[in-house]
Amino acid sequence: MLRRTLLLLLPLLAGCSLPSGSPGSPRIAGETVDTWVERLTPDEVTAAWRSIPWRPTLHEGAGDARKVGKPLLLWLMNGHPLGCT
Repeated sequence: MLRRTLLLLLPLLAGCSLPSGSPGSPRIAGETVDTWVERLTPDEVTAAWRSIPWRPTLHEGAGDARKVGKPLLLWLMNGHPLGCT
């Protein structure tokens, strides 16, 4: 269902414009999906956390920290990571 909805909205984002009669409505005319992808894709500075060699388990992280003699960051929390509890 979600995929069908996205496929139906794609032409709207690709080249159509929203009615300009309503105040504050954004204009999409003349812009392509590639433009929106470029706007929404984070730059290298924003996505720098992806380059950190994260370890999925405490055991792996502790072993790697011990090998290189560096401290270990252990992040624990209670609840949903986005605060949706």
